Amino acid sequence: MTSISKLRGNGGFIYIPGYSRKEQTTKGKLIDLSQGDFTDLAMKCSHIYPIAISKLAFARYVSLDENTQQLGLSIRNRLSTLLWVLKHQIKGYRSTILFSFICVPSLVEGQSIQEFIEVDFQEEGFPLGSKICYLEAAYLIDNAGNTSLNIMLPSEKLF
Repeated sequence: MTSISKLRGNGGFIYIPGYSRKEQTTKGKLIDLSQGDFTDLAMKCSHIYPIAISKLAFARYVSLDENTQQLGLSIRNRLSTLLWVLKHQIKGYRSTILFSFICVPSLVEGQSIQEFIEVDFQEEGFPLGSKICYLEAAYLIDNAGNTSLNIMLPSEKLF
């Protein structure tokens, strides 16, 4: 397996021999945001390619735990914010992007906190527990020639 960060600097779309977006979605490693309940959010962000997010990134930064539910947050609101930030940071780029946003992360069972790149953030108007969180996005071309935009942890291995 290779992490996306090892492929940085390509300057264009990244072709990964043997990588299948459909297979990664079927295995449960990726969540397809271009189908189902989140299609409208992906469309609002004006991405011309299908968008997927890794299951681990979704669990940490989109799904809700007891703490984030008490803040009145919703999955749609958290995902919309993440995609909006990505939309505005991706303009002009054609390969891999490391982007950051402020959120209150959810706890992910069985995952070490060291797997996530986060910086404590304390500023008036933001909820206690807010952090500057980092994710990576890359345009990938699978073995069938399909292009998609995948969002994942910077150190995450998807293929």
